[in-house]
Amino acid sequence: MNSGSVCYFPNFRPDPLEREIRLGKLNDKFPTTADHRGHRGLALSYMADDPDGFFAQYLKDGIERFRKASPSAKYIRWDYEPLATQYSQYDLESFRRTMNLDHTPEYSEAVKSHAREWSDFLYSQSEKLIKKYSEALHQYWPEAGLMLVSGFMDRKHPENKYRSSYTPVDLREIEKYIDLHSPMIYWQGTDFFDDVALNMKFLQKPFIPWIDPFEHSKLFFDRYTPDGVRQNILACAVLGTKGIIFYPAAGMDGLYYRKTAEAFAMIAESEDILAGEDISESCTVEAANVIRMDMPDVSGKTNEVIMPQLNEKIRWRVRRKDERFAVALFNYNEKTVFLRLNIPGFAVDSLVKLAPSDAVILTRLPEQEPLQTELKKEIDLLQKNLRLDDLADGQAGAAWRAMDGKAFPALISGGNTLVVDQDMAAPRSWFSPGRGDPLFFPRRSRGHLGRIFLMDSGTSIPLKFELKGFVIEKACPTMKLEHVQKPFTGFQEMENRFEGLHITAQWVLTSSGKSAILRCTAENKSTKNPIPVRLKIQTIPRISAKPGSPAPGILKIDGRTIAGRPDGNFLLVKPDKQSGMSSPLRPEYEWKNPGCTVISGFTGRYPTVITITPDPKAAAFYNWYGAGELSAEFLTDEVTLAPGEKTFWDFSFDYAETTPGSV
Repeated sequence: MNSGSVCYFPNFRPDPLEREIRLGKLNDKFPTTADHRGHRGLALSYMADDPDGFFAQYLKDGIERFRKASPSAKYIRWDYEPLATQYSQYDLESFRRTMNLDHTPEYSEAVKSHAREWSDFLYSQSEKLIKKYSEALHQYWPEAGLMLVSGFMDRKHPENKYRSSYTPVDLREIEKYIDLHSPMIYWQGTDFFDDVALNMKFLQKPFIPWIDPFEHSKLFFDRYTPDGVRQNILACAVLGTKGIIFYPAAGMDGLYYRKTAEAFAMIAESEDILAGEDISESCTVEAANVIRMDMPDVSGKTNEVIMPQLNEKIRWRVRRKDERFAVALFNYNEKTVFLRLNIPGFAVDSLVKLAPSDAVILTRLPEQEPLQTELKKEIDLLQKNLRLDDLADGQAGAAWRAMDGKAFPALISGGNTLVVDQDMAAPRSWFSPGRGDPLFFPRRSRGHLGRIFLMDSGTSIPLKFELKGFVIEKACPTMKLEHVQKPFTGFQEMENRFEGLHITAQWVLTSSGKSAILRCTAENKSTKNPIPVRLKIQTIPRISAKPGSPAPGILKIDGRTIAGRPDGNFLLVKPDKQSGMSSPLRPEYEWKNPGCTVISGFTGRYPTVITITPDPKAAAFYNWYGAGELSAEFLTDEVTLAPGEKTFWDFSFDYAETTPGSV
């Protein structure tokens, strides 16, 4: 049986009372809130408090109605997807009582001045609601279990105890009330594998994730490929889930059927072993078709680097039962990989070859001699084609530097080194002897300068670039990188409206080494169609690295000072322009004095400052301030490029250390 929700309010359709509430006909009788469609539901805190017993009776009637309709059902599936932005006046009043505030805050005050407390309050109230639903179900239908379809433990937010960021549900806290986890993990690739792995590590109840390659929405449809779905199915099997659920829509292409059948056939061959012990921690699996070499980092210290970087997109699990092995290998790279396996009792320096986007579950090893011969040829070819050319002209240079175990291109000038991630076309390190690095804070991921996104109807599309080369012009080292929009391939037979768009990122480090300039060029090389172009240039610094200093930094723009979460998360838009990111969730203000933004923090004796000066053609500015980081993001106005037409934008970044009182 399926029980959905309007906001937090569970429904048991068809139910005349639920319909009256949903259509807003009982707003004068009960506190309610609305979803994005305008449908109403009882307020979260009203259901959690249930002051008059109305909600308890509603649950009893709904559950008994479902039981009568489907007495043999094993579960009620509760589709619980409220957003943290759905609230009522009753919730705010309940929050005031919980926090002992002297007044009932407006919603804007709650999310700004009491952000953490408001978030914790919603998680707590949500847990109370789930507890009530569970207790009612097990009282009135003890044979049925509660299957919760909701958020999942989010590995990207350890600072929030991995709690779901999609909806206010803490799975570890609420799982004592449910019988089956069934979260919506709507993607493929390493993100899917890693999210399922994290949830399986911490959760105790049975776990069956959803995927939705056939939902009637381009947003979800574009996330999947047949090979990716095959990998998802195999990942669920080896990670120990009880299955996988496909979103119920009739949009399945024949290739999806074939790949799905392949996955289940492979699982069937080793299913009994997959139920055995996970011995992955005692094993090693790594890419073999790589070259290892020593390379200096920005400080001159020698580090080992591996090229190409394949291990980041390799996943694996090893299961053993009665001295039999099932070895699951996943290649999420876009190129073929040779894997070297060391598995006690099964493999010693053994090789397996995987095609791009492939995955296998092995119970025996392939023949080794042909693979060893092929790997040797691959290594020889890598060494022959490896080009790590350096340039030097006086104090200016371009070279390769080690960073985080990888090799990256770098610009060197005035004793300063700007290291660029060639895939992102964005600097990830700006090293200056004695001043530290405003893009690196130990124990956190690196920040970046000037990362380019292509905007598509409000969605930011990350772009992958290719390094085209180095030059030194007028004593300034320069690096050029390029991204090309290609036609959709495989199952996505729809047309890519950006096909033929070439985006070039050119980074220049000035002679002092304290200023960097990004020239971003967009050119329509299509022969037939005009292409709309709006870009977002995003900077996420790691500028504050001292205990007690304002972390992650202080941002100033247009007379505003953003020093914490309550100040941030807004848009500034020039008059008569559009941001391309408008949303009811983002306050939008007029950008009265368009100009630079200044981000300051402490990395040494004095405040370190990054000043970003946007192109005059920038249309808007967006800031996000979260736990441990902030962003400074400029958006260009949308331009439509005719075939053969191009345009460009210049953004400058200045890195300085100031004396006290000057910031």
